[in-house]
Amino acid sequence: MQELKHVAQTGWTALLEGDIFNFAKLMNDSWKLRKQIYPSRTNEILDSIHRIAHGNGALGSETCGAGGGGCVVILCKDGSRQHLENLLLAEGFRVLHFTFDLRGVQVWSN
Repeated sequence: MQELKHVAQTGWTALLEGDIFNFAKLMNDSWKLRKQIYPSRTNEILDSIHRIAHGNGALGSETCGAGGGGCVVILCKDGSRQHLENLLLAEGFRVLHFTFDLRGVQVWSN
């Protein structure tokens, strides 16, 4: 757990400093540590997404959400996103695009 805490703190700093390569490495470190601590956190489907990603341009990947499903966040090399996205779609996975929002939490009401 201390290692995970260190990865999270170091990752936050890397992200704030724009050190994408270190952030990607820390994403991978976090995923490996979480799988060691919680083996049920992964399954063959999630593992296949990570394998496809890292074989096709991913710098880093991390699974978010429940161990039986959830999302895999993938950080790609420049120019590899579309190819990787096409491969994942061809395998039947859903691709969600996102961006970082530096404004913080926003709340709307009607």
